[in-house]
Amino acid sequence: MNVEIVFNFCFSKLIKMKKKIIIFLAFLIYFLELNAQQITWIDVTSSYTLPAGVSLKKGTRESPKLQIWLLDVDLNNQDIAVRPYLGASALVPTHAASNEAFAAINAGFFSGSTSFSTIIYPAEVKAQNVTSVTRNSVSYPLIRSMFSLDTDFKPSIDWIYHFGSTTNDVYRFAEPLAYTGETSVPLNVPEKIQGTQIPNLLIGVGGAPVLVENGVKKVTYNQEIMWGSGVGSSNNDPRTGVGYTANNHVIMIVADGRQAISEGVSLGELADIFLAFNCVEAMNLDGGGSSGMSVGNQFVSSPSEQRLVPSILAVTSRSKVKMPNQTTFEQIIDTEDPKATKIGTWSESANAGYYGTSKSLISAKGNGSNAYEYNFTPPAGEYCEVFAWWVSSSNRTTDTPFTIKHKYGETIVKMNQTQGGSAWNSLGKFVFKGDGSDQIRITNAATLGDWVVADAVRIISFGEKEIQTKIAENFTQNPSNVKCFPNPFTAQTCIEFQLTKNENVNLQIINNQGQTVEILVNDLLYEGKYSFIFDASKLAKGLYFYKLQTTTFLEKGKLILN
Repeated sequence: MNVEIVFNFCFSKLIKMKKKIIIFLAFLIYFLELNAQQITWIDVTSSYTLPAGVSLKKGTRESPKLQIWLLDVDLNNQDIAVRPYLGASALVPTHAASNEAFAAINAGFFSGSTSFSTIIYPAEVKAQNVTSVTRNSVSYPLIRSMFSLDTDFKPSIDWIYHFGSTTNDVYRFAEPLAYTGETSVPLNVPEKIQGTQIPNLLIGVGGAPVLVENGVKKVTYNQEIMWGSGVGSSNNDPRTGVGYTANNHVIMIVADGRQAISEGVSLGELADIFLAFNCVEAMNLDGGGSSGMSVGNQFVSSPSEQRLVPSILAVTSRSKVKMPNQTTFEQIIDTEDPKATKIGTWSESANAGYYGTSKSLISAKGNGSNAYEYNFTPPAGEYCEVFAWWVSSSNRTTDTPFTIKHKYGETIVKMNQTQGGSAWNSLGKFVFKGDGSDQIRITNAATLGDWVVADAVRIISFGEKEIQTKIAENFTQNPSNVKCFPNPFTAQTCIEFQLTKNENVNLQIINNQGQTVEILVNDLLYEGKYSFIFDASKLAKGLYFYKLQTTTFLEKGKLILN
């Protein structure tokens, strides 16, 4: 027989065999996917304390093992809403309880207490989606997704990009950037003209990737450059996601995983589950060991890790989502601005997350000779809230001093710069002269930690006029969140508290014989957060007490000097 004929015959047989194998494998995959979608759902709302308009379902499956949880929030109910919260890292139930939320899930991606995903409060951008990522030593500009509500409490999921630090600087795009696979070629940074502003933006929470668009499964894993992030696409893992239906229901899902009771789901299956509950849009939030759902102060899901997270998406009463006021004045001053003055020696920080285009500047803690001064002219006689932006790291000082020069003198606010990075942190509300003498000053006169950070400051007013009244009458609420850290301590400890109104404050340290050993402050303080350092390095070891007193409030606490 001719060799060529034999070869063609064998090759033809091989092709037919390969086609049969491919058809068999396709059928097998289809069968397994079909089987994987057979989840049994049970309504367990009655087992928990949830308000009208909120229901909880538990889903289970035997093979492959799955346990999954679903919150259905009916935004047609005028008494409930969803909103994000950002703070110091804590368990999801702890965040929920401290914010009096009915229920919550973990939100976007993060490192430590820094959110790498958008967090938007009414009229305030607390954190931003990353605008680029580094893969294989290459920087890739990108557009990532955000779940949001507008001022009519209508949900949306969009691909967004931040062109600044305000809600007016958040632009939506019809598509993410057109990356395909693990490309080695970065695309151009998006431009405003390619997108549109998001009107009436109320709240937002970022993540990645989108799972469902316009009622169709669409997993934009490559476009949002999730490869190389540690987030897999097709593997089963713990997952967290949020979506919404055409009739204004928000669907929040957490799938348990990496455990004998539950393997988890892939991004594709998570998209299928959202579609099964009639979602027209859905997106992925942070997953893995961060995935968790709580009702009140208890987990209902079974996290694979007890991981602390800085942000949550919470189910709350609608009264906790305050509608934004009309801004009457806003000014942002960065370190390179002509209104900012550098004093002494500062160097650029290598850490990402700085405000604007110029890097954060750092100075070693010292005697206060290194400083940054920000001068501004706000409207006279209005309450203005002052914010500061910095890049957090574990070696930052925890008592960084900000001095605010205002109508009634100067107030020193000490901030913990190991937390709250890449976000606006409130220094308090003040009334300014408005004559050019008002100032914010940051110095390196810190004692706890290594490095002080200077970046941008922000001054904003909503037109609230100063009320001329007695200070004692103006104070209507007690100081809150009194904390002492570390405690026990060896040389120094920090006493931190927050005032919700202006008040005369006396903070003193008392020994175990009832004698006052130091008065840390005895002065008029304005609304805001304060930190005072008790230096006991020259005192005998033993038990001491702090005594915090205002016109209407008294609190005592133990301090142990080892």
